[in-house]
Amino acid sequence: MVSRKLMGVWAALDVLLLAAGAVSVAFSIVWRAENTLLNLVITSNYLTVGLALGITLLATFVLSIGAIIQKNHVTLGLVVLNYTLLIDAIGIVIIGTYIWFFTLQERNNFQVRWAAASSATRIKLQDQLQCCGYFNGNDLAEIGGSFCTSRDLVIGLNNSVTSNFCVQPITNFADTTLNNIFTFHVLLKQRAQLQATSSATSTVSAEATKVLADIQDEITSLGGLEQYQRMSAVGQGIDRGGGSERVLIKWLKDLGLHRARQTKLRLLEVGALKPDNYNICANWVQPTSIDLRSRHPSIVEQDFLQIDPAEHYHKWDVISLSLVLNFVPVPQDRGRMLSIAHDILAPKGHLFLALPSACVNNSRYLDIPTLKAMLAAIGFKEIRERWKEGRKMAYWLYERAEVSDLCSREQFTKKKVLRQGNRNNFCILF
Repeated sequence: MVSRKLMGVWAALDVLLLAAGAVSVAFSIVWRAENTLLNLVITSNYLTVGLALGITLLATFVLSIGAIIQKNHVTLGLVVLNYTLLIDAIGIVIIGTYIWFFTLQERNNFQVRWAAASSATRIKLQDQLQCCGYFNGNDLAEIGGSFCTSRDLVIGLNNSVTSNFCVQPITNFADTTLNNIFTFHVLLKQRAQLQATSSATSTVSAEATKVLADIQDEITSLGGLEQYQRMSAVGQGIDRGGGSERVLIKWLKDLGLHRARQTKLRLLEVGALKPDNYNICANWVQPTSIDLRSRHPSIVEQDFLQIDPAEHYHKWDVISLSLVLNFVPVPQDRGRMLSIAHDILAPKGHLFLALPSACVNNSRYLDIPTLKAMLAAIGFKEIRERWKEGRKMAYWLYERAEVSDLCSREQFTKKKVLRQGNRNNFCILF
């Protein structure tokens, strides 16, 4: 008679076998979806092998059930199961070894895949990753798209800056993109807090100086602001659930702002990482793209917080702050960005705001009613809203109105705890 403890251990291991097979099959199917960069890194052959492995593991699970419920004096099922498990193990070792050897030469191996890709695919990757060619500008660089627009631009790229070429973003894609975006955000926030403390006290301690230097070294080791922008461009690409400009364009059309206009809508896109987001509506929108550090000739290098409100007074019909406020490290600067947007929008102009849903749905200091009250306090009337529980993004469209109560914004100058528990600390202050 087999002990219950032994049966329990066997059952647990069998469930893990089932889970391994299910995960292998699931990812092999899901990852077949159209995603240019992922499809380059994980080919259909890999997914076919993964699917075969998953099916084999699931078949082994079914066989194990049959082997364990057979009569005690019959051992054939267990013998077959043991050999099947041995074959599974050998298969996993072979696959793992192949992947390990591939990673030893991944830069060269991906070059082979780059060369085998079509011109259209290479152009799409260059636009997505903001790079030209593979190892350098002469290594199968495609002229076209929105980034590598001319041969002169490609030739003019600095060969000593490896991020100008696609080998680095491709090989780093799988394990650096999301993790490093989060790391950059934390480091920038820590640096801003230390700088703000030093400014408030008019002194900089030796300890604060050392911490600031360490933070800057870590930012530099991660590739600096340029690498952060590159990863953000990948993270915000359509393949990764981005494309918030499509939401804005639809809402502007819903309002009829695309019809029979004598002049184009003057749109200011803040934090632009790609210059072609509004090409599809170029006949009625005149976009101006700005960012702290431009990576394209069509993007103006400009800090939105340094804009002169008097110079830009009523200049813009639409301002887009998409995934911008959440990367501003100081809460008061987030509030100041919203105030500047109100100052420089034309009467009845529109502010488009896009934030990760967690900023308002899982913050200790900010929720959606508070955000709406803040925007109303500085003179914005909400006309469109799109968010759902569990979704990653939240979007709003506001119309500029006159400020009716200057005192109402005073209630938003200090943090107030709205929710307890495991929350993030995102907030906006005036």
